[in-house]
Amino acid sequence: MRKFLFVIFCSLFAFCDKGNNKQIKLESYAKYGDFFILADDRLIQHQMKETFLNVFSAEEENLLPPKPRKFLPRFLPLDQMGNFTRRYFNSIILLDNKSKDYFLSLFDRQTVQNLLQKINEKNAFGFVINNLWAKPQKTLIIYAENQNSLLEKIVKNQEKLIQYVEQAELSVGENKMFPLGKARNSSFIKMKKSRKFALPLHPYYRLALNKKEMLWYRRNSKKMDYAICIYEEPFASESQFELNYIKKMRNQKTKKFLKGQLDNTYVEIDPEIDCSFTKENFSGMPCYTLKGWWSMNNDFMAGPFVTRTIFDQKNKRVITIDGHLYGPEVANKINHLRELEVYIHTFEPSL
Repeated sequence: MRKFLFVIFCSLFAFCDKGNNKQIKLESYAKYGDFFILADDRLIQHQMKETFLNVFSAEEENLLPPKPRKFLPRFLPLDQMGNFTRRYFNSIILLDNKSKDYFLSLFDRQTVQNLLQKINEKNAFGFVINNLWAKPQKTLIIYAENQNSLLEKIVKNQEKLIQYVEQAELSVGENKMFPLGKARNSSFIKMKKSRKFALPLHPYYRLALNKKEMLWYRRNSKKMDYAICIYEEPFASESQFELNYIKKMRNQKTKKFLKGQLDNTYVEIDPEIDCSFTKENFSGMPCYTLKGWWSMNNDFMAGPFVTRTIFDQKNKRVITIDGHLYGPEVANKINHLRELEVYIHTFEPSL
């Protein structure tokens, strides 16, 4: 996915990286799933706010009702940025000819002016600035000549916009989770040598199970328990990527290793709730993503899960990395689930 993210940015956006200047950047501290949109009041009131809310109104499929939106965009007038700009990992700035002068006055006018010109010349969707106000952070600039053209560009490029926000959150979230990089994580290095895949060990997590058959990472907080399990098997046939097979394998592993406190209790995929199943890309490898709801057999525990089954063609194996949550006191688990997905994103499936 990291390579995929780079390709997406290079093909869809022009770049301006202001993250390497000598100015000290404050640390961003937003919640996952949130981002802010900067524009002047005139643009926000011009159907723009409603349009953005509609774009990001898709419900998270693998959560029970009431299902929250995947993202929560927050709007802020361009002239009232203040400290709000460092609160978020990601932001989007909307500009037209009437509002661009104010924005240009805040930064290197010539550099930004050249980039706005390139957007017009190449008919690009926008361009990305890294670490504009805080670190880590990505800011997408969307520019058009007037209000109507800007609105038309957003409506026309809804899928690109959603894709950008999703991929930017994974990229920035990884940097936030491991600011020193994975290469300096000792457990990550050892695991890559021994297993030819690795997941860096975050300070909040512990390795609860370390067996050849399965790895189990856990994090226990006051209101939420996080878990990530990793297991693999040799590649035999394409049937290993079918929905029923992936569900069967997951149930076999959780029944054996994720048992409850009572006799004959174990984690399984809830048979009464439908799962979503999609084919994606993970670090350039085919990936089959299953999202749904787990429950404890013969007990009253449950929560959301996400399972990614990866085809490691180089090593002729199938790797599954599965994450799930348990937090009965937390009604809206979306931010916790997004954090879990960011952690899964740091996984490297082969050397």
